[in-house]
Amino acid sequence: MSGKISNRRKFVYYLGMMFIIIGFLMFLSNFIFITFEGSPFGHKGFFFRRTSPFLGFDSIVGGFAIRGVSSFTLIIIGGVLMIVGRAGLAGSGIILDPERAREDLKPWNRVKGGMINDTLNEIDVVKTVTRKLSGEEAEPVIKVRCSSCRTLNDEDAKFCKNCGKSL
Repeated sequence: MSGKISNRRKFVYYLGMMFIIIGFLMFLSNFIFITFEGSPFGHKGFFFRRTSPFLGFDSIVGGFAIRGVSSFTLIIIGGVLMIVGRAGLAGSGIILDPERAREDLKPWNRVKGGMINDTLNEIDVVKTVTRKLSGEEAEPVIKVRCSSCRTLNDEDAKFCKNCGKSL
């Protein structure tokens, strides 16, 4: 792998996301069915069509329980699929192979390395050290000595940082 995520892994990731969404909607449907009892979405409608016009409490609760367990099962399966799609089989720990895990996680490590480089490039001390190590000319630092206490001050200072007298 060249540091890119394969189309197969992307498919597994988005399939897992779809399972989670379906599971979540299935879980929410329990509350919708309870709220709209007697409507086309209730226990007398097309989702629970029975030959008997009366549904007992046990069959209604059983339907809710089955939908609830099924929805959480879909959410869990979707979560596992998303982890495997994102990190690969070895990167997610399903297959214990450190070399393959390193290969599976290469795209994410490159992103993290790039973010660290971006951050380090914004720090002035790192810029200065990098310039000195690369042999580039550093900007000259000009200091002004106080005439009364002999302390070195920045070039644009109006007062001495030690004694406070005007420069």
